[in-house]
Amino acid sequence: MASGGISKLLRSLFPARYDAPGRNDACWCGSGKKYKRCHLQHDQAKKAGTHGRGGRRKPKEKEKAGAPGDA
Repeated sequence: MASGGISKLLRSLFPARYDAPGRNDACWCGSGKKYKRCHLQHDQAKKAGTHGRGGRRKPKEKEKAGAPGDA
């Protein structure tokens, strides 16, 4: 039995860890854009656990209280 060859083949087909593309590599989604211009921020947010928790939002404007003399 050539179990050494089979395990080598399996390791080559199914790597133990996920290798993320480099910043200047083509994006994994197939858009043709560089990874840094396409999915880098999305993937970093997902890894950090902030994915899907809103994006940039305008802060709510505080209501201005009327002047003391206004009636």
